[in-house]
Amino acid sequence: HHHHATAFQAGGGAAGFFIVDDPPGYLPKVYMDMPEVLWFISTHNLDALQRMADQAKTTTLRDAATIAAQKGLSTNPTLVNGVMMPTMDMPSNTWHRVRIVFASIEQSLRLVV
Repeated sequence: HHHHATAFQAGGGAAGFFIVDDPPGYLPKVYMDMPEVLWFISTHNLDALQRMADQAKTTTLRDAATIAAQKGLSTNPTLVNGVMMPTMDMPSNTWHRVRIVFASIEQSLRLVV
């Protein structure tokens, strides 16, 4: 990535998981055998990204907030695995190993289950 452009790139969606596998025998078998769920949660402040694009004099994301607003879409969407307002079916009475990454340039996250 270009140096000094991390917020613009990550805020625009250039972020992801880097999974490090547990060494063999590191976790008890009961944990290793759990179904694994990956949640990549990201927020995208399109107003801030549009301002950054203007300052950087780039056409990338230059009109992001304007276009979203014109289409009646959120200018501050939250995505899970790249999807807005996703749903997920998980069987009851089953433990899951959940790995979560949260990426944002300025927002915070409060998870409620």
